[in-house]
Amino acid sequence: MWKGLALCFCAVMACISGGLAAPTKADSSHHRGKRAVKAAVAKFAKDAALDIGQKVVDKLGDRIAEAVVENHREKVVSGLESYFSGQFDKADEAFDEVLARGGDLLSGVGGNVKQSKTVDDEGSDDAITPMFYPMGLGSVLMNSCFESKNSSEDPCSEAAVPIAPCANVIDGATFLGVGFDGRGEYSTDSRKKSLIQRACNSLQGYKEYHVPDQMTVQGIYDTDVETYSFSSMEEYRAYLEDKSAVTSATAMFQQEMNKVQGHLAVSPIFGLVGSVGAGFSAQWGSDRETSVFAAHSAAAQQLAERSTQTFVAMLELNVFRYEIFLDFVIPEDLNLGLLRDFVALPSTYFAIGAEREFQDFILRWGTHYTTSAKFGGQLKVIKVFEASDEDQQTAFAQASQADFKQLFSTYSSWQTQIKSSSFWHDQELKSDSERSSGSAVENTAEQESAQEHAARNSVDYSNEMMIVQGGNQRIATAITEFYTTSFGSELRAWLDSIEDYPKAFEFTLELITDLFDMNFDTLFPHGIRDYGCFGSKDLSVDDKGRKYYVEDSEDPNTSQHHANIRYCNFDTQEKFTESVTNRRLALERAIAVYLVEGRLISADFSLPAGEPGCETSELALLHDSNVGAPSWQDMISGGEFNVLFDLPVDIPNFLVARSSVRLKYAKHRWLTMRDGFHPHTYDGHRNGNSGDVTRNKVSVGGLVMTYDEDTGLFTVTPEDFEASAQAIQDLPDWMNGLPVARAEHKSLLRHLSDSNALSTGDIPCNLRWSNAHRIDPTDGGKCIHFTAASEGDIFVVFAGIPRDHETWLTVEISPDGVAMYRSLRLVTSQLERAAKGLGTATLYQSYFVCITEDITAGTTTVQYGKIQDNEERIRIWMDHQFDEVLSLYYYAFGSGAHEVKIMRVSQSDVPGDDFIICGTGMEKSEGRCVPRA
Repeated sequence: MWKGLALCFCAVMACISGGLAAPTKADSSHHRGKRAVKAAVAKFAKDAALDIGQKVVDKLGDRIAEAVVENHREKVVSGLESYFSGQFDKADEAFDEVLARGGDLLSGVGGNVKQSKTVDDEGSDDAITPMFYPMGLGSVLMNSCFESKNSSEDPCSEAAVPIAPCANVIDGATFLGVGFDGRGEYSTDSRKKSLIQRACNSLQGYKEYHVPDQMTVQGIYDTDVETYSFSSMEEYRAYLEDKSAVTSATAMFQQEMNKVQGHLAVSPIFGLVGSVGAGFSAQWGSDRETSVFAAHSAAAQQLAERSTQTFVAMLELNVFRYEIFLDFVIPEDLNLGLLRDFVALPSTYFAIGAEREFQDFILRWGTHYTTSAKFGGQLKVIKVFEASDEDQQTAFAQASQADFKQLFSTYSSWQTQIKSSSFWHDQELKSDSERSSGSAVENTAEQESAQEHAARNSVDYSNEMMIVQGGNQRIATAITEFYTTSFGSELRAWLDSIEDYPKAFEFTLELITDLFDMNFDTLFPHGIRDYGCFGSKDLSVDDKGRKYYVEDSEDPNTSQHHANIRYCNFDTQEKFTESVTNRRLALERAIAVYLVEGRLISADFSLPAGEPGCETSELALLHDSNVGAPSWQDMISGGEFNVLFDLPVDIPNFLVARSSVRLKYAKHRWLTMRDGFHPHTYDGHRNGNSGDVTRNKVSVGGLVMTYDEDTGLFTVTPEDFEASAQAIQDLPDWMNGLPVARAEHKSLLRHLSDSNALSTGDIPCNLRWSNAHRIDPTDGGKCIHFTAASEGDIFVVFAGIPRDHETWLTVEISPDGVAMYRSLRLVTSQLERAAKGLGTATLYQSYFVCITEDITAGTTTVQYGKIQDNEERIRIWMDHQFDEVLSLYYYAFGSGAHEVKIMRVSQSDVPGDDFIICGTGMEKSEGRCVPRA
């Protein structure tokens, strides 16, 4: 009797397991219905299995109990109940898991069973219902039929027909055909939204899972351990580029480079960092900060780069289980959301605001997409060292190799314990084969040479990290115990768990633009069909000249009505083909820019302050001009002037190497003043004959210097050094006889304006050029609007060739006035108070600069002004016209000796006469503001 019941139980379990079997070939007209699942039937089968299981437990337990000793009765029954209960719990979990993934347990019921609910394989963010296009995809795109659900009255309802999604799809398939951020890490963490829809019409499978039609699965069971060494981060980048089969780019996998070097690393407790999915990493080492701009001297930075070199050592333990290939992607396989966003892109990258639209597309969908991936588990150890000489490089190589040996020596330390129990009595078998962590380390040390041991102890890694991908998450508890025997035991458990938790860790990529390189004739197998844009709907025209119609729809869940605007952007198939091609080429350019520059911060950013005197240093030192230097008579007449120090090193407790002070001769003393400080009587000095104005000597805080009016330089003569040493403690000897500073007018802009000198003026210290900052002033002119704040100068530079100063047109906005330079030479200026900058770091003001190039007339007009927050009209304070076309294509913002904060950068057309107000002393004339006669 009990044997029969046991066989009955086995039959039930076989039926349950059969539901998880790999799909088989079936009639194509019924395979979708056979894969459908009805919740009520699934629940009935589940309840029936539980009921039969309980009967088996009761009957079998009683029979066995009658045949054994009385005192074992309860133990036998309890053991059987626990055993079978656990088996049915596992069956329940299997049922729930498969149902949640849209399983195919009831494929044999027949074609009348409909699938009640499907949970997408990628979550709500990437929910994709596969669609079939009876009349071709081209008509869908030309009629803007991008909604997956349409009412029966909607003409687009006939354009696309939903089809059944894949049921019980293999997990790895959701990683193939997804977008990828090329600047991210070489891991699944950098994936973006899914680009393709997945259907399983061909019913191909791998083990118990379905495989989408576009993909092929190949089982591989390989394990390898490899070590690599790279002499630079660029070599490591090239290694990743080769592995992923992508074209080399300046900043490809930049986040991976930063992570390895320790840049921008966040250090939680113990340096533990988690990754998405079943992958974890631990990282130790120094953290560094990176920024777009460096405030320190470029020369010092280059010197540091020449003196050190970054070396990387890497060990990889790769456990491969299977590989999935994306064999082909046809246009009909693409996600409708992707196609909608692509068609909405500008047709050229150079349109106003186009760079932001392309960036939004890239951030959402990625720069590349995955074409193949190997799944399994990977353990990676990376060590980074910055070496300054060959001896350190050798020590690093030896130390990293010794560390890798030690890591895997702990894996040989193992411990097993076996415990066996029968239903009738307990029996324990315990087998120990164990080595302590101390002995493991000791044995490793014995195998190392003395040179390796010394090298490891002498090397201080700048960064050290371990990354584990795939396998059970419990490996995270051991990765902080890097060189102990507990790590070895956890590693063994992790290796055993990879079969159940495989993860993609090695994959190849292709550019996302390859998906849009289509054969357009195949998109229109039945010609252009009308789904609203070609006669069946009355079209309206918006203010930009685009045709559209409005389709009203009702949400079946909320009964709310929605109005969907559908634009009809294409009149003919030829225009559609040309438009898609142009968008693809523009997207290629946008991706190239993104890979080099990263995320564009063109609207809001800040520019760091330059060194004191950086705005005039090129003028004074390279051009050998003293136009900015005051005469000796100007200096002793009571006016303020600047003294700019340029020393090789600081003077301790006295002066910073590169600093600026204001000097004024008052009451027979030289009064030293600094920004942000009030002057005091004790700040005045006249030591070393500096009080005698006939000697051309000044004293800055007691430092006596002699002024050369011809060069504008201050020199510490032997006489000056002797007098200064009495006032300044520990004055360094190297200053004796050395030119240490130069003089310049307090405001070079005002000096040039007053003297009407068409000479070189202030030059921006830090400039930010960007592909996002482009301008085409030939189409009626363009205006750059921005809001800014700075204590000093704000520069707006336009150029035909950014690196060629001769093509520059510069507008300088300072607290002293506004100036315009061409080829770094002053053209015109405006000293009206209302036109100036505010000269404060906390108060913002809105400005604009308009450029209009008239090809026919051969002129270029430049206009500068301000915008009040509560006004729509602009106020022009400077208007100048050049009698030639300057061919300006790029613009940039720059800073002087003070930080500049830029906000709300935008571009617009030149406003009409009704929106222009001329500043004081100016009047309108043919769209310009000219001096009042």
